[in-house]
Amino acid sequence: MVFETNGNIQDVDLYSVARNCYLHLPTNVVYLSNGGTFSYGSLPCGEVWNNDKPHLVFGYALIDSTCTLTINAGTEVYFHQNGGIVADRGGCLKVLGTQSQRVTFQGDRLEYEYRDIAGQWERIWLLDGSNNNEINYAVIKNSFIGVQAEPFAFYENGGTVMSQRKVKITNTIIQNCSYAGLYARFYKMEVGNTVINNCGSYLAALIYGGSYSFRHCTFANYWSEEARTTPSIIVNNRNDTQNFPLDSGYFANCIIDGSNADEITLDSAAVAGQFNNVVFTNSMLKTQINTSNANRFINIKLNQYPNFIDASIKNFKLNASSPAVNFGLVLPFYTNDINGVLRDATPDLGAYEYVP
Repeated sequence: MVFETNGNIQDVDLYSVARNCYLHLPTNVVYLSNGGTFSYGSLPCGEVWNNDKPHLVFGYALIDSTCTLTINAGTEVYFHQNGGIVADRGGCLKVLGTQSQRVTFQGDRLEYEYRDIAGQWERIWLLDGSNNNEINYAVIKNSFIGVQAEPFAFYENGGTVMSQRKVKITNTIIQNCSYAGLYARFYKMEVGNTVINNCGSYLAALIYGGSYSFRHCTFANYWSEEARTTPSIIVNNRNDTQNFPLDSGYFANCIIDGSNADEITLDSAAVAGQFNNVVFTNSMLKTQINTSNANRFINIKLNQYPNFIDASIKNFKLNASSPAVNFGLVLPFYTNDINGVLRDATPDLGAYEYVP
């Protein structure tokens, strides 16, 4: 722009940075009883998102019942405030990233100062969902909740955890969520080679029963935005009025650490005997709970700092002196770490194998 003032000519250069994208807008609004609204737009059945252009979502992108959304390697997904992805009953989400081309989910504010701001968008939300939900090689950051998985009704088929409520999350990083990285209620969830870090309340809230397994996962919560009074991990099988089946809660070769003195809460209903199925094996735990039960706490290291390379910049790889090195079990299907490094005969704990 050129300005002429009293015979003086000045110019100002204006720069506008924009990217062409696929735009997903809401077409429906539901008015909630609390006075709020839920806006969404239904995706076509069999929708496929590729990496040729970013995808920008306003409101929720809805995967309808029995439909599938496939997000291929290298795709960038941006959400405007209050946006997210939701899978309706029987809907299926397939996130198919690769080691070299991860799928990223983040807010649409691209200014540098927003790079680590939590709560910019809502969540990936699996409502019932199918038995084939899959998230592999993804980065999910700066949301309210990373992945929320829950059924419409907690009890069906005699109170068992239904097989169609299932999600598998592997080789994924979930970070900077203002509430929780994972929030699951009465669901089947398998998680491996995954790093969940820096969330305002929980890294993983596993409540109202379900079936959960975590293998080679790094949980590291050094949230510093405000005081955090909640543990990184909570597992329970009840609410105020009802008990729920907890089929399993299995943590193997995991690191659970954070800035609080106690990062684990096991909140069990005494009359629901299945809570004995919660097991921690070959893991590092930061907790003040009683770990004397040898059937639940097997070969653990208690309240030792994992000696990450630099947790302040979210580098949760291990130093040579880390007590997590060479302390793991050999686990099928996890012979390589999150970066593709081959694990040796005595694997290290967490998502990263130490590399000299």
